[in-house]
Amino acid sequence: MIKALLPLAVTGCCLGVLSTAWLRAVNSHVPSPYMDEIFHIPQAQQYCASNFHTWDPKLTTPPGLYAFSLLLKAAARTECTSADLRGTGGVALAALLVRGAGGASVGGGLLAYGLGIVGLVMRQTNVFWVGVFLAGMEWVRTCTDMVAKGPTRGGKGKDAGLIERALGPYTRGELHDPMIDEAGPLDFLYCLTSIGVSAISHPIILISRLWPQIALLISFGAFVVWNGGVVLGDKSNHVATLHLTQMLYLWPFMAFFSFPLFLPTVVSAFSPTVPRASTLAWALLAVALSLGIVHFNTLIHPFTLADNRHYMFYVFRYTILRHPLIKYAFAPVYILCGWFVLRALCRSQPASFGTTTSPQDTLRRGKQSRHVAREGQGKLSGETKTSFALIWLLATALSLITAPLVEPRHGSIAGLSVERTRLWGETLWFLAVNVGTCAVFLGKKFEWASEPGKVQRFMWLETELEVRNPRRYLASPLQSIAGELAARLPAQNQKAMALTVTRGQQESPSKSTLPEYDPACYLCPNNKRAQGDQNPDYKNTFVFVNDYSAVKESQAEYHAEAKEDDLSSLLLRAEPVTGKCYVLTFSPQHNLTLADLTPQQILPVVQMWSKIYASHLSPKSPLYSLQPATSAVSDPDYGVSAPTAQYRWMQIFENKGAAMGCSNPHPHGQIWTTTGTPEEPGQELEQLQKYRCEHAGNSLLADYAKLEMEKKERIVFQNSSFLVVCPWWAVWPFETLILAKSHKRALVDLDDAEKLDFAEAIAEVTRRYDNLFETSFPYSSGIHQAPLEGTDEEINASHLHMHFYPPLLRSATVRKFLVGYELMAEPQRDITPEQAAAKLRDAGGELYRNSL
Repeated sequence: MIKALLPLAVTGCCLGVLSTAWLRAVNSHVPSPYMDEIFHIPQAQQYCASNFHTWDPKLTTPPGLYAFSLLLKAAARTECTSADLRGTGGVALAALLVRGAGGASVGGGLLAYGLGIVGLVMRQTNVFWVGVFLAGMEWVRTCTDMVAKGPTRGGKGKDAGLIERALGPYTRGELHDPMIDEAGPLDFLYCLTSIGVSAISHPIILISRLWPQIALLISFGAFVVWNGGVVLGDKSNHVATLHLTQMLYLWPFMAFFSFPLFLPTVVSAFSPTVPRASTLAWALLAVALSLGIVHFNTLIHPFTLADNRHYMFYVFRYTILRHPLIKYAFAPVYILCGWFVLRALCRSQPASFGTTTSPQDTLRRGKQSRHVAREGQGKLSGETKTSFALIWLLATALSLITAPLVEPRHGSIAGLSVERTRLWGETLWFLAVNVGTCAVFLGKKFEWASEPGKVQRFMWLETELEVRNPRRYLASPLQSIAGELAARLPAQNQKAMALTVTRGQQESPSKSTLPEYDPACYLCPNNKRAQGDQNPDYKNTFVFVNDYSAVKESQAEYHAEAKEDDLSSLLLRAEPVTGKCYVLTFSPQHNLTLADLTPQQILPVVQMWSKIYASHLSPKSPLYSLQPATSAVSDPDYGVSAPTAQYRWMQIFENKGAAMGCSNPHPHGQIWTTTGTPEEPGQELEQLQKYRCEHAGNSLLADYAKLEMEKKERIVFQNSSFLVVCPWWAVWPFETLILAKSHKRALVDLDDAEKLDFAEAIAEVTRRYDNLFETSFPYSSGIHQAPLEGTDEEINASHLHMHFYPPLLRSATVRKFLVGYELMAEPQRDITPEQAAAKLRDAGGELYRNSL
């Protein structure tokens, strides 16, 4: 007994010393919560203070870890500081060692169920281990006991004879379960079949022996139904999905972190032995299957590329994201590493993975095993059986393929049956990896430029952002602060500063998968909207009056009371505004955005914009004669009646993404018409007129387009009619401007070829946005053109252009906010327009998600 416990005692002492040293080092260098601790430690402290009604909605895991703080407080009389709570890991290690010393058996089903519940309240994915894995292993042990006690008969009923003849001894609990070193691929199928048949044949025994695990699975299912999902908080970023490539990533992960276990296999792989034809056939089949999974099911969650403090950020960035073909080149590597793992489960080296043990051979060995079990010797108990590998593989797959985010800790599985020498080698390798990680964490420090004096750790930031300080003055008001300022400075004096990098806010990225048709979406074809109207079965675009219009055609009369010497009349001013609001869908498909559409598919959107604009033009406008020959009202997908009043301004815009306040992901934009001119276009129009007057009738934006084409520094894309630039005065990190190269006053000035060029420019901007951070890029965009009604000077000074204001700064989850100095004084630039344009130019080509 003492000899058996000696290695465990030595291991415990070493872990205790190392854990204590590590905790002291971390608490000394990083006393405050860091990384994910900023969520978990405050929540644990709330529980420690018996404040059980406070819950951080960003937390996804159950409260078991936080409830543990109460036990820690009572047992150690701690104050639940960061240092105290970090010691929870040491306590958990000690519990594992005690568990290992006590053996694997658990006395009583209720105790097993209770311990399973404890595991679930610590983390939901434990259900696959305390439920599925333990249930499978318990049933294998049950079958072994039934065989050892003598022949039994299962499968009662009228079909028992047929089942008995077809499946033979499986119905009696005799499993097809060869040693893993003698098993081939088909043995896994035979083993699975035998386990399933034996379970079906003995339902009463199954329930009586596995009821704790069955109860656990039922309890977990009830929780999922009650909770509306597996995770507690932040559900939108943790949606269960089919992610088969997780099972491919698992093998190189295990091969790297446990490579001492695989050294004999690696050495033997270079032996001159010629593999069997069956082995090569199975290998080629596995590689082909992996290639299919890689091609159709490679998912990259935005969180994977959003945080450079994790290893996976670098793994993905420097491997499969380097080139579209690299992910396919890794398919043989996945299979080879999987083979290494399988071989590590064997005590002896299998002759060939292509061979398969016949069920008859297994049954003959089963009789021998039954005899050994009856004699109580258990000589084969130390060997790894196919059933263990199969059940282990099933539990691992269930825990991995439902998770969209690649996290190696989900694949951390113990229990490989290998000799002690290689296990010690693996332990030393783990120690080396952890020492290296600890050294990086404590020694590789950096500071964000915007947070001087605040140390950041693990890993280190790669920044290409140039720090520049010149103030950029603009002779026009063609910049925006996204409507956050109620008043504007004189347009010709507005300026943007290129200063140091601002970290921004962690923003929830948009969901990556949507159905082509959503029956609950009020914008999809044939669906009913909020007011009961039904959408037609439209094929391209569809426009209708907004069911919840911000401005209406008829409003209550408003007359300000003018009183002499009344400060209210002097300082508080208001005027009535009427108008009409429309919604325009860009496509009948719910899961598309403008970035997914070709220029030819965006062209109907541009044509519909032009139709709606033309139908609202004042008859007095110089543009009125340019109305399309075909009336928009005749279009079956044009749900717009003639306006009851003449409006002055039409604002066409799109808000894309939840970060910009868009509540429906169906591709759509809005069109508002109002009797007055809004502030932003009003200031633009004023400066356009001023420039035209002072420069012999020239167009300000036509001259600016000419200048940008000469400089070539800020151009993102251009075709024969339109230019896309990151403007000189840009405020938002990747702000862009689409402007006509020649003087075009409005959409109705464009001919068919120019409308297609405009559609192409929109497609290029939106696709490059999505490619930049490989996410569905949020933005607000809007078209500015001539007013619907105005003087000839106002209309002729106008120049057609389209603004794009995207908030993302450095990744799919880090956005810019205009706050503090920027809100109270003047905007600053996080990166220069030249840097932004270069990044967007490099982001061209095919839309990234088309190759996933």
